[in-house]
Amino acid sequence: MEQSSTTVVVSNENAPAAVPLVVKGYDVSGEVQSDSEPMKGVSFLLYSASVTQEDINGCNVAPVDGALVGDPSLVYLCSSQSREDGTFSFPCWVDR
Repeated sequence: MEQSSTTVVVSNENAPAAVPLVVKGYDVSGEVQSDSEPMKGVSFLLYSASVTQEDINGCNVAPVDGALVGDPSLVYLCSSQSREDGTFSFPCWVDR
């Protein structure tokens, strides 16, 4: 893990992490809140410059409305939605 955490402040638009969060060999999880209350149904999208959709499993690979397009260096991999308690996760996968 190159960095243990990152914070993203979102208003009304998509918001990329200020510093890329690189994690290898571990599940990635987090939570989303508004006014200190958990938010259900928020979409989190995972992109990579080196991994392809064929290399992953365990998360939703269906396209998501509002996904970032236009940056050829990043490939959309999958998405996760926050649960009732505001938590979300992306499962670990092993690079081929």
